Amino acid sequence: MMKIARVVTTKKTKVANDNIDERIAMLQGVCGRLTGEVDVLQTPGGYIMLDKDFRGLRLGEESSQEDFLKVAEDAEKILSPKIAKVADACALKAGFLTLGVDVNDDAYYDVGAELVGTYSFEARRFIHWTGKSYPVAYQANTLLYCMDLKTHLQEIAGYKVIVLGCHDLNMFSPRTRALINSSSYKGRTVEVFSDLSRKYRPTVVLQHPHFTDSPRIWTTGWGGVRKYLPTVTTYSSGIHYENMDGDPEREPRIEKVLANLKMGTVVDIIV
Repeated sequence: MMKIARVVTTKKTKVANDNIDERIAMLQGVCGRLTGEVDVLQTPGGYIMLDKDFRGLRLGEESSQEDFLKVAEDAEKILSPKIAKVADACALKAGFLTLGVDVNDDAYYDVGAELVGTYSFEARRFIHWTGKSYPVAYQANTLLYCMDLKTHLQEIAGYKVIVLGCHDLNMFSPRTRALINSSSYKGRTVEVFSDLSRKYRPTVVLQHPHFTDSPRIWTTGWGGVRKYLPTVTTYSSGIHYENMDGDPEREPRIEKVLANLKMGTVVDIIV
């Protein structure tokens, strides 16, 4: 069974996610706190933020995988020498890192892409890039979608893993599947990804949401994973413990949030 260590950030530690060096130092510190070996170190979505000129890139349903890969390639060039420092600290304690990286337009903050990079500490390089394929409503015309759904299906540490962006988990929600328009982009995406996932027979699902302040927020999605993907024995939501809208009213016991959004061997490192 895969062993996962979650990097759990809070309101205090989220504010530095545009300072790459601070985020790298945080990951180095996390590795120093690990008491045993793990297969994967998992961050929340948007653990690091980058800026890029998105002019000329198609967005929403007109997104192209070519454009998505260009953005991922640019992010990799910036991050690879930085993550190498994490590899120096983590190589003996963790095999891989799944890293949430948001890339926003440098002029229009709402325009961007939500990436997840998988980095091998042994190979000292990124081995996979995927990202959000299933947007929330307000991103319909501003997000660069990850159009290649097969990029979510990854082999990590010898395990068959599905790596998801933030709301991608909702593709497994029975509620979503019951209500969605089957002829829409979302409907077609759910149908294709459902078929891909079932045939892949994964044992692990890793989700990388941006904000998680309630033990119930991803309940229907994980319920769908258990229902539709019976081969899965391990899953985990990356945790940034803060309300998306800044609402101070949230589940006051972080332990309850952490416990409800994982299955299998998942240890939590709160920073």
